[in-house]
Amino acid sequence: MSEVDVNIFADLDVADAEEIGLKPGTYNMMIKSAVVKKTKDDSKTGLNITYVVAEGPSKGMTVLQWHHIPDASTDPEKKAKSLSYLKARFNDFGIPVTRMNEVLQDLVRGEDQALTDLELTVGVAKQKDSDFMRVTKVSEGFTESDDDAGFQF
Repeated sequence: MSEVDVNIFADLDVADAEEIGLKPGTYNMMIKSAVVKKTKDDSKTGLNITYVVAEGPSKGMTVLQWHHIPDASTDPEKKAKSLSYLKARFNDFGIPVTRMNEVLQDLVRGEDQALTDLELTVGVAKQKDSDFMRVTKVSEGFTESDDDAGFQF
């Protein structure tokens, strides 16, 4: 293995480099995909939602969200909490309560058409003790976004 000449990096200033990725704020997004799948350790099933920025300088950037889908073996208290979070997100998407179970079944079958055309306003923030972004709020329709401070190429 050959050694790297450290002098070729003498003019690099990593600390001064521009940060990339979504910054905390509000973005007009659409759902790129909504997939039901198991965790890596096969212990839980969840709904993986990929949101994509629809316009502005950050167009094309994504943020992920995961919602636990409880099964018969889930502790009743955790099951109730997971279902409440899932119902709240479906409410945010404008899905009527009368269609929520149908939409979830469609997602389990790999059919995400009910979600992929939605125009949403999505708030994102840094996860606690992490550099990863998390979804903090979702509402139907596009509104004025904070994307002027977003990703720059």
